[in-house]
Amino acid sequence: MGIDADFYLKGKWTDSQKTDFEESAKERGFWDEYTDLKDYGDHLNYRSLSRYYGPGYERGYWPYIRATFMLLKHHFPDAVLLYGGDSDIEDCEEVTDEFVAKMDAYWLSENGQNYRKYWKAQQRETTAKQIEVISDELEIIAREILEDEQ
Repeated sequence: MGIDADFYLKGKWTDSQKTDFEESAKERGFWDEYTDLKDYGDHLNYRSLSRYYGPGYERGYWPYIRATFMLLKHHFPDAVLLYGGDSDIEDCEEVTDEFVAKMDAYWLSENGQNYRKYWKAQQRETTAKQIEVISDELEIIAREILEDEQ
């Protein structure tokens, strides 16, 4: 599974804004059969099932999350936007220009790709072990063929 990104909006909005957002999200590839926009009266919760991205949990794709912020802010300009991972609204951070700049800097930093670097290293190690095992097996097969020919 993993931690999904949660996007919350606090404030006031119209049904028309929600409809426009949903249509725009569909047009831009931000909506599929798992996507949901729930209206809880005092806040909206947009769930795209994209993975959360943040320091210590670099699973999600930050550019996609950042673009989601842009789309939400465009359609709900008067609402307060909050972001978190599988969170209650109280545990989320407000999406301010400073927050986005901090996250941009983190994503571009050496640490911003920690999770991907870890898994790439694991894949390289696994591939090297697989090659070693296959080489050993091929050597045994080659010896058996040579012995059968003699």
